[in-house]
Amino acid sequence: MSKGLLRDYLHDLSFQLFAVIAPFVTAPYVSRVLGSEGIGIFSYTHSIALGFVLLASAGINLYGQRTIAYLRDITIDKSNVFFSVWLIKITHSSVCCLVFYLLFCRGGSYSIIFQVLLIEVLATAFDVSWFYRGMGNFKLPTLCSIIPRAIGIIFIFCFVLNTDDTVIYALCYVVPIMAGNLLLLIKIPSYVSIKHVQIKCGKHIAPISALFLPQIVIELYTVLDKVMLGALADSISEAGFYEQAQKLVKVWLRFTISLSGIMLTRVSYALSKGDKETSTDHWKLSFRFLGFIGFPMVFGLAGIAYWFVPLFFGAEFENAVPLAIIMSPIILIVGITNTIGHQYLLPMKKHKVFTGSVSCGAVVNLLLNLILIPLYGAIGACVATLCAELTVACVQIFFSKSELHFIYYLRSTVKYIVASVIMLALIITLGHIIDSGFERLAAQLTCGVITYFVLIIIMKDTFVMRLLKTSLNSIRRNEETSE
Repeated sequence: MSKGLLRDYLHDLSFQLFAVIAPFVTAPYVSRVLGSEGIGIFSYTHSIALGFVLLASAGINLYGQRTIAYLRDITIDKSNVFFSVWLIKITHSSVCCLVFYLLFCRGGSYSIIFQVLLIEVLATAFDVSWFYRGMGNFKLPTLCSIIPRAIGIIFIFCFVLNTDDTVIYALCYVVPIMAGNLLLLIKIPSYVSIKHVQIKCGKHIAPISALFLPQIVIELYTVLDKVMLGALADSISEAGFYEQAQKLVKVWLRFTISLSGIMLTRVSYALSKGDKETSTDHWKLSFRFLGFIGFPMVFGLAGIAYWFVPLFFGAEFENAVPLAIIMSPIILIVGITNTIGHQYLLPMKKHKVFTGSVSCGAVVNLLLNLILIPLYGAIGACVATLCAELTVACVQIFFSKSELHFIYYLRSTVKYIVASVIMLALIITLGHIIDSGFERLAAQLTCGVITYFVLIIIMKDTFVMRLLKTSLNSIRRNEETSE
């Protein structure tokens, strides 16, 4: 992994993690202040609002990032694409805001919260992070996300004080999102020129539409669980348990999917230059990296969930423990589908396969939710999500196996699996030996990480040895430069 790629990965990982950690860091406090009912109400209403956010941007962000990556060396073409795609997004977002307002903001039990969440839907119109990502600039979107959300976290601790403050919590969540998106617009004039711009939205509609359906389907079944839990489960608290377990999984998931956003830009740029060899190297690197970090995260989360969830969220959320364990394999499975989808299918413009795979997953998710949620509540929703993600992965692997050579990647994961299983055994053992909550968790995390890395180094995994060599060479060069 090159120094530049590692830097971009860390920037994008920071962006992805903070998007999840912003509400996650406050979870122990908010869980105790709002309770399972308050968390369930926010989870239910926000899942609906998030559906409109995703509807407003589906297909546009991926298309914009990929197209800008193709054209980033050509100023006038880049400017034409930016303003055309942005106008499409503004129009699309405005329609979504209007529909959301008419359906949810004019009355009902949660109308005030929906009015607050309308801000998040509106903020989608000003999100131009796709442009910076297409240009290979991952630092600026990271900063514009982290700074406002950090302020929002402070406001949560200052103003969310009791069970009646769910609306205030929603405000502290959505206002930083709007602020961050507005900050992104400040540097746009340094990248594009409005002179001689030709806005031609029509030619972008078809390719955006080709990406629109799969993105909507993906996001539909990722938020469908919480909506159906709120509607079909015996208690709204089931949605609260599911929400907290999903937050935990999402934090770990960001490590396995962040590289795909960077590689979409790099693979698209390489293909625009006709460099298939570089694209193949990117695919190999991505799958090795995915195996290296994916397996220990799956086993690690399953190992610490029993002690971590009640310690972090409170005893009231003990029912989220089995949910986190059931969903832990999603960390690796979604990493696989992101790698295949964003680094192979989309850059190669195999939209039908991409759409077909996620559509199969959505159908499986919907059918299993209808069957399992009324019977098993949040556990049924977790099983449905896991089966849906497995379906997507199997379909994508089947249609890309001739070019991506999965047998090679599967063989390379044996060392990671062995090290992860040993790490899991150590984590569980420490959990039963140490009594103190925070000391136990610190020991599990520290010893687990060290054990895994030591085992991988002892087994002399080629990917890790090459990564260590690159890192050491970079440190030596920095020291020589400073001297």
